[in-house]
Amino acid sequence: MKGFTAKAGLGAALGAAASLLGGVDIWLLTLIGFTAADYITGLIKAVITKTLNSGAAFKGGLKKLLIYVIVGVAVALDQLLLPETPLLRGLAVGYYIAAEGLSVLENISECGVPFPKKLTDILLALRKSAETPQDESEDQKG
Repeated sequence: MKGFTAKAGLGAALGAAASLLGGVDIWLLTLIGFTAADYITGLIKAVITKTLNSGAAFKGGLKKLLIYVIVGVAVALDQLLLPETPLLRGLAVGYYIAAEGLSVLENISECGVPFPKKLTDILLALRKSAETPQDESEDQKG
């Protein structure tokens, strides 16, 4: 009975998370895959370059979680402002897929593994098509 209760609780938690993130679709699954790939390739790069740091790895994991907070905020704003035409979730998820994909390629490159340039071109185009978020570099310019 304990196993069933734990599985039911996990299923409920995952269902609630999926709902808060706008439902499970190919975009969300791609984002999950890309964030996981970025974290893993970052760890591999740190091992290869002998720069592995548990504090940095933990901080990186927390940053990945914040990506999903932004997606959740975008979903909430879509439901509030654009219930008939959700747009903000797509922009947020598309932007983070591109950013995470570019980071994966950067990690792989720093490990000395070549990859087709077309992958970078596609990810840059995807990132460009999403709204550019306010970031720290813009804050510091000003």
